[in-house]
Amino acid sequence: MIPERFISPDDFRYNPVSPEYLVECIDKFKENFEIYKEVIGKWFQNYSVDMRINYPMLYRIVERVDQRRDYYLYFHSNHNHAMLMSQAKETALFCYWLIKYKPISFENAYEEFSFFNENGYTVNELYAAFLLMSFITGLDEGNEKYFNEAAVSTLTYSLTNREISKEALIMYVESFLA
Repeated sequence: MIPERFISPDDFRYNPVSPEYLVECIDKFKENFEIYKEVIGKWFQNYSVDMRINYPMLYRIVERVDQRRDYYLYFHSNHNHAMLMSQAKETALFCYWLIKYKPISFENAYEEFSFFNENGYTVNELYAAFLLMSFITGLDEGNEKYFNEAAVSTLTYSLTNREISKEALIMYVESFLA
């Protein structure tokens, strides 16, 4: 099918994320990140919890999730029903882009190298696994039974080394909703 015309920038309805929304999202991220640092301090006592966050990359992640929210609204809604993106989809997408952009790193480059060399993943994949597990067990505490040490190892390995699409990660999270 050949389109009758191209969409002009004036017709495209996506608006950039407001600075206020970015600040709100980053504040939520910081709260969760502090919890993550406590957990990583307990799990990996050999490593510092001094980490660096690349905020421009984090802002880009927030924008990407927001763009997908608009995608659902624009392409999956009809005149009777507005299709809003679920929190499960948002969480999965945030984790997907976190793994792609890798905005978190140790302050010390040697520590970053040692952590990856010892574990086979970066703090980004571990944080994504932490977010996914926190969200899934927050939905139902009974889901904790699915996250033993072997499952966490498999999840971080998969997030690091396997080709996982946005849709596959969304389906993974949504599989715990039933």
